Amino acid sequence: MSQPSIPHLGGVGDIGSMVQGYGWRHNGLVVSAHSDNAYPMIAAAPNGAVVKKMVDAVMMKLSGQSTPDKAWGSMFGQGDRVGILIDERGNDRTKTRQATIQAVLAGLQSAGVSLNQTVIWCQFGRYLPLLGYKINLRNPGLKAVGADQVGYDKRYGLKIRQGLFGKTLGLSRIVTSLCTHIINIASLEDHPIIGARLSLAQQAIASLQGGQMLERRWGGVGIGTVAAWNIMRQRFVLHFIDGLAGAYNGGLNAWHPEMILGGTDPVALDRIALGYIESERQNRGKTQISATRRSPIYINNAASNAVGIANLLRIRHQRIRIK
Repeated sequence: MSQPSIPHLGGVGDIGSMVQGYGWRHNGLVVSAHSDNAYPMIAAAPNGAVVKKMVDAVMMKLSGQSTPDKAWGSMFGQGDRVGILIDERGNDRTKTRQATIQAVLAGLQSAGVSLNQTVIWCQFGRYLPLLGYKINLRNPGLKAVGADQVGYDKRYGLKIRQGLFGKTLGLSRIVTSLCTHIINIASLEDHPIIGARLSLAQQAIASLQGGQMLERRWGGVGIGTVAAWNIMRQRFVLHFIDGLAGAYNGGLNAWHPEMILGGTDPVALDRIALGYIESERQNRGKTQISATRRSPIYINNAASNAVGIANLLRIRHQRIRIK
């Protein structure tokens, strides 16, 4: 499939925050914002104003800046082409929420990033209209597209065993060509095969052609390898886990921890997020994921590939309470 022409996402030099020093990177730092009224179990939808405070608070703590616009501006800027990867396929309560996406969009705009230069994307574009985003490839304004609709770049690929000669899963052109920066908004989800579908899993599965094959191998073998590619580490500069609601029983049952987690280290972020899922499973009298064959080994694999820090003794987890 050839790459479509997207004039409002092309032709812009790699400027903005790249020139400002490529923002900031903090290995081992995870920030979580918590609230008691962001998304109660009885609520039909999250409280957008509270969610925005939570997202901004995470950004300020991560960046060390005193205001939201300064925090967002320290990583992103005018001229950046920013992709926002979202979870379109999870539990109905745990899919990336509109309130979280809107908070991130507002932050980017405060940093000077134009909507013309911003694309919301996921693995399969057919799901985007169900989440309230009309497919838009060429018209002005916010873009929305699936990785499957843009095509894949065979210069980058993951070789897997399939058939006589194997198969190479190409990397999305959204990652290789269309965006200078990507924000990954994953869900807080227990997964029946790979243990948990968190930030590392989402970025690999959504970015690869046929990436769902990675969900069919116990523990997510291959996910840590993809996360270690230079282009993935260069593009995916910021990760959030939308923990307003989470799934603790193989994706079947939801609970509402009402939190937003963020960081630039997806390994540390996933390690902390997995701990929350394990704690909820323990509260429900369920076996710990780490004690089963679906233990998410991809987290430690990514750490072994120097993607981030998985050792809890070396992770700094800072919590913020939002009213």
